[in-house]
Amino acid sequence: MKILWVINAIIPQIADACNLPKNNGGGWLSAFFNSITSNNDHTITVCFPYRSKQILSDSKKSKFLSFPESAPDKYNPHLVEFFERTILSEKPDIVHIFGTEFPHTLAAVKACENTELLDKCVVSIQGLISECAKFYYAGLPTNAIYRFSIRDFLKADNVFFQKKSFEKRGKYEIEALKKAKNVIGRTDWDRFCITRINKNINYFFCNESLRSEFYMQPKWNYEACEKHSVFIPQSYYPLKGFHNLIKAFAKLAERYPDIHIYTTGNGGNHGGFFANLKHQTYYQKYLIKLINKYSLQKKIVFLGDLSAEQMRDRLLKSNVFVLSSSLENSPNSLGEAMILGVPCICSDVGGVRSLIKDRQEGFLYPFDKPQMVEKYIVNVFSDIDTANLISKNAIKRAEITHSTKINANALNDIYLSFYRGYKAP
Repeated sequence: MKILWVINAIIPQIADACNLPKNNGGGWLSAFFNSITSNNDHTITVCFPYRSKQILSDSKKSKFLSFPESAPDKYNPHLVEFFERTILSEKPDIVHIFGTEFPHTLAAVKACENTELLDKCVVSIQGLISECAKFYYAGLPTNAIYRFSIRDFLKADNVFFQKKSFEKRGKYEIEALKKAKNVIGRTDWDRFCITRINKNINYFFCNESLRSEFYMQPKWNYEACEKHSVFIPQSYYPLKGFHNLIKAFAKLAERYPDIHIYTTGNGGNHGGFFANLKHQTYYQKYLIKLINKYSLQKKIVFLGDLSAEQMRDRLLKSNVFVLSSSLENSPNSLGEAMILGVPCICSDVGGVRSLIKDRQEGFLYPFDKPQMVEKYIVNVFSDIDTANLISKNAIKRAEITHSTKINANALNDIYLSFYRGYKAP
């Protein structure tokens, strides 16, 4: 079977084959890629975005081909021609497009339509950018939405404009989903959203596997963790909701003077005064103001950009994991925490309920009631038996949801259904 992938990140296999720098994104695709290339009946061509010159790497089992994508919210009609040429030259049995968040998905879907391959094209849902746009502000006050840092002013890229960019990308996403005949999803929420956009679309179910580092031993152990530590996976932009928890952290600090909150990113510290002027967003400045207001400078630790191994080690050290987003579909960060057994507290948004059972495998709270996070963190900190129980239950659930074998077989079955002559309705 000849498979053509269109992805939106440089996976480790691409970085190795094309001599490109590795990043921490897209690692979850590696397991699927390995399962395909380990099957002697399959060959794969992977198209990936790259801003510089076109890159081509070709081997017996796989080929990597880059396409230009200069900006995340600008549709490039010339990409339709690129994907058409690729389809005609590779003659794939199936085209699999991962994600709808970027305009190249629309170009790839149009290319499949123009080459009469739309019946053999399937689009995987990662997040839904059109839905994320609706919740982008995540409860920010007006001044934090409309104000600019110097960096924001020069780039016309404050929170308000970021939401507009999401909305623009969302229009391309909706157009692509209206054209598509087949999708792969994994939560009740994404199925509802997709069928609301296109009631005739054919929906396949397949969970995602995690980065390989998270399947290794050991698992989380209360005795080995840093007591009264909290880990939040992202604080880069408002959708992740970090700002909503700072007041709760201040109250927790009164009760637990040794508490530490860890998160990724640099917290607006770009290495000096002039670097901050150039790179610091107003959202980062707003976070700094909140942190200073509640005297949490020594309690909140920004860890920078973490590799998979560093993320795994930090999770194992954490007393509790908190996901505070205003919207998520099926966050891999939650899956990574669950499969390690870290006690989890999550905002009850989007597709999260398809991953975790409230009060048995973790705790869910209404996004607009962040004070509930304080209550649940106290529960985990003070009740070791409860923490151990939800840890054990979370591992069992995640080992099924994110089973590399189950998910690889599910994806292969989807591919075989197309190969054997499946026709979309």
